[in-house]
Amino acid sequence: MKGKSSLVALLMVVVACVVLVFVNVLTGKELSDVRANLARCKEALTDLRRRTRDAESQRDSANRENRELRKEVASLLEQRKEDSFVIEQLWRGLQRDVQGTEKSVRYDWETIKNMLASSEGNLEELLGQILTAEAIEGTLEDHKGDPTYWVAAASLVQDPDAALKYLQEAARLYPKSAVVLSSLVEALMSRGQFDETTMAHIAQLKQLDPANSLPDYYDAHCRFQSGDVQGALKSLAEASVKDRFADNGIDLLMARYNYLLNGGCSDAIAMGLSAFTLSLRHMAIVRDVGRGSMEQASAYVSTGQHQEALRIADAVLRTGSNLSSSGRFLIYDLVGIALQESALKEQRTIYEGLGNALQLEEIDSQLRAIKERSSLIKAMASSFEDAFKNMTEEDIANYVEGTIRSGEFSTLRNMPGVAEALERARSQAQ
Repeated sequence: MKGKSSLVALLMVVVACVVLVFVNVLTGKELSDVRANLARCKEALTDLRRRTRDAESQRDSANRENRELRKEVASLLEQRKEDSFVIEQLWRGLQRDVQGTEKSVRYDWETIKNMLASSEGNLEELLGQILTAEAIEGTLEDHKGDPTYWVAAASLVQDPDAALKYLQEAARLYPKSAVVLSSLVEALMSRGQFDETTMAHIAQLKQLDPANSLPDYYDAHCRFQSGDVQGALKSLAEASVKDRFADNGIDLLMARYNYLLNGGCSDAIAMGLSAFTLSLRHMAIVRDVGRGSMEQASAYVSTGQHQEALRIADAVLRTGSNLSSSGRFLIYDLVGIALQESALKEQRTIYEGLGNALQLEEIDSQLRAIKERSSLIKAMASSFEDAFKNMTEEDIANYVEGTIRSGEFSTLRNMPGVAEALERARSQAQ
């Protein structure tokens, strides 16, 4: 037994030695591969850690941007609330002023209708008959401390040179007034002045109200006119991401109302003439910026630069959408719809060439919605003339008050004659 045990022990030692030799052989052959794999693992781990740090950095950056965007959105929403509050306060203040002031009325609705007939419906000529230069100066003398009245005087005077002098004097007295600077910029551009002086006023406007997109459209228009196409497109992109479009129109309407009231118009006639003759030439500026931008987008498409063209079309589309949703007058909606339609058609051309059926379906849906909105507005505009002829002074006052408070679209669609036209338009569309 003892011999057998020794033999077994010896065999076990031999087997162990063989296994050890085999392991050593394998280790010698694979050690370099193991080390190489280990090195690769370390490199992968290092790369993974780097990617993780980059991802964390991007996440932190995105979180910061998100917080900033939320702050900006909150600021814009708050500004909109403030705008609505200001409009309501202006209207209430105006009503108090009217109730506390008695004016001799020389121009009631019947008189105005006769004057319009003799001037063949020329409202500017009518204003010139009601408001002489002396009458304008008299009202301005009572309100020299309010920059809006200087701008209102410029909008009512018949001589363009005299209007510019009012605005230049107002800019000297009130260099930080947005309503003065906006009107002065528009006046200078209407004279073909797109120089450093005009650009300096625009830059100051941007500083005074950075959330307002209107100064960016002024900037884009000037740059297009001076040949700086890329600078114009940059300004358009900046404008398109701002959903606030403030043109001080309501403030100006109120000041003009007082000029007409002091000139002998009845309350309703003063309000109606102020609203119906209010200049909205900044709408032409925004429209021209959109057209110039789409021309550049088409040029990009012709050279195969589709992404650049799509970026421009997106900016014009946002511009049109913001304009349609933010305006108080139908002209805002009409210009906004035209911009949206041109942008969508350009996008459709691009995606059709790329064979993107999903995008084409989405664009066609948007175009149908815009067409429906456009037909409603055209029905409103075409029916308003007949409705206007049958208006009483009270109807005019209610119409302007409704436009100030709720917007022209909401006000018009509740007028009997216009409501019937809208219903006919809907029936035809169906």
